[in-house]
Amino acid sequence: MIEKTKRYFSWFLAGISFCLLFIYFIHESSVPDTAKLVRRMTRTELSASRQEKTDLLTDLVLNGQHLIFDETDMTWYYSLIEDDSKAMSPKVTFESPEKQVQVFFSEEITDEIIRNDLPVQITAYNDRFYETYNLKCTTLPIMTLTVNDEITREDTDMIMDLMDNSAGVSKRMITSAGTVHIRGRSSAAYPQTSFRLSLTVENSSKKNHISLLGMREDEDWLLVPAYADIDKVRTAFSANLWTDSCGSDNSFGIVNGNYYKYIELFINGRFWGLYTLSYPLDHKTLDVDADKGEYIYKKRFWDEGSAVDFVSSTWEVTNPYNEADNPWIPIQNYYHLLNEQADNAEALKRSVDMNTAIDLWLYYGLIQGVDNAVHSDLENTFMTARRSSDGTYRMLYTPWDMDLTWGELITDETCNTVMESGALAQLISMGNRETIEAVYKKYHELRENAWSVQNIDSYLDDYETRIFRSGAYYRQAVRWPESRYDITYQDLSDFRDYVHRRLTEFDAYIERWYGMRNKSVYVMRSSQYKDFTKWKFIIQLNDHEILKDSDYRDLFTYIGLNVSDIPEDAWFVLYDGETQTVEYRDWLGEERVNLHTSIGRIIYERPAEPRGIGDDFLIYLDGEPVLEIWQWPEEPVRMGMIYNHASDEFNFETINTNYLVD
Repeated sequence: MIEKTKRYFSWFLAGISFCLLFIYFIHESSVPDTAKLVRRMTRTELSASRQEKTDLLTDLVLNGQHLIFDETDMTWYYSLIEDDSKAMSPKVTFESPEKQVQVFFSEEITDEIIRNDLPVQITAYNDRFYETYNLKCTTLPIMTLTVNDEITREDTDMIMDLMDNSAGVSKRMITSAGTVHIRGRSSAAYPQTSFRLSLTVENSSKKNHISLLGMREDEDWLLVPAYADIDKVRTAFSANLWTDSCGSDNSFGIVNGNYYKYIELFINGRFWGLYTLSYPLDHKTLDVDADKGEYIYKKRFWDEGSAVDFVSSTWEVTNPYNEADNPWIPIQNYYHLLNEQADNAEALKRSVDMNTAIDLWLYYGLIQGVDNAVHSDLENTFMTARRSSDGTYRMLYTPWDMDLTWGELITDETCNTVMESGALAQLISMGNRETIEAVYKKYHELRENAWSVQNIDSYLDDYETRIFRSGAYYRQAVRWPESRYDITYQDLSDFRDYVHRRLTEFDAYIERWYGMRNKSVYVMRSSQYKDFTKWKFIIQLNDHEILKDSDYRDLFTYIGLNVSDIPEDAWFVLYDGETQTVEYRDWLGEERVNLHTSIGRIIYERPAEPRGIGDDFLIYLDGEPVLEIWQWPEEPVRMGMIYNHASDEFNFETINTNYLVD
């Protein structure tokens, strides 16, 4: 009897379990997707017997993803999973404080809706209440920062949540505690600022090293907007191109660069715009060991003031080091070597990682890095003193902050930015054949592979999808109407066209440059200017003895000047290369008074921010700034030139004298 009762009881439990399992599966399968919830109901129909009620939905879940709600514009945000066939018709669940609430969608999610940032209206209602919401969809990952205090330059506690929508990712939602603060120099003045995140283990000060969006594990992360970039692409494109094509081309076996990936950012639920996520160029990235006397120098400003104070005024040591050490010795010794062994090709080659130096020279030239390298000066560049296998120092260059590239600051694709500082530049200036051949060979290797039009277009195709087909470009414009954008843009076609033209022009420059490899230093240097012999020139001759130097004579002869015709009392030579018109003057008339000359209208005035000592003047030719001069100059000659509204000052410096520190 007991055994029979046990058997009946077992059957009873099994039956109950089956029923519960059946009910569970019926419930799960009955969860509707958006396609089944699409219907239309007028506001009149809704309000006829119902009252509008806020917070009717306290949670909205699509395909298991808890959506972010921006109450400012009553919008839920949904990140579609890559390669998910059901991403556009997700299963819908929700939470509400009211009973018997239903929801319906005004239409299905489509590519057109996503791309054009169109809202899908969601209506929640029951017999008594209703509320309408917007649904915005994106194909980008979404990050949320939750903070209790205002984010400033000081660390603020935060919780970071990242929804990774990448295909094949096992863990979609990543959460970490940590701190956040505003970073950047000029960008910090924008309403949409850059941020730095430091991740920690929850309820602990222990650093939380985790991988985000497939990038390396780290606790230190950067959020960089494209507020001032009309195309929203330059920083990510330039940095990723460098890291992929040149980052591993060094003798230290490291990845000498970082990656940037697009996300959309929310702060306390408020949409904050389109950002790129990256990690710093620090001692971890560059594998620097301060115990070995290795240091990272960050060039934050253009050179100003005297040579002796460069340590504190323009460079910064960014890696941790022993306070008892003097981290400035390696960089000082490097610049001493550039001066004291300027003719020693082997010493110059040993002083830097030559592969990286060649790559950077080509890279800054191609991308028009005018905020990174201008003639003999540097900014926004890292230089790392690394120990080589024999214990000596070798400098490793790394580019940084490439937002003012590819026509952003210079809109003429024919203009070339040439890095004329450092050991490589001096090797080129001295006509070192091995170096010139290595540069030429490396450029063609890059153009046939990593910098080919096909490969470049593959980058731009990807960024075009992420920036425009996600709808993020238009959301960014609405969120930050003061930022740079063009609401008529549909893709990156204008930017892509500029990049293609830039590749063509840089190809032509490299061929001109290589074709002049047997010429004197300044003639070869003039190859960076297209149609150089057709430019107009204003030459300030401060020491006529310089005309006896063959390098200077060769240059002036190359543009068509007859050096022997220049009078001894001529302080200025005005020359039009296209018409070969020349005029000699002992001065340029009165300040701020037009002087009509054979090459055009000249006027000079004191610049708003003088850089010289004593009387400092900026000379304009036909309204364009051409040359900055001093009445008591140190240079024997200065030369400004202009052609088709493009102007520049010719660089006669062949040795870095900036940093001769005792």
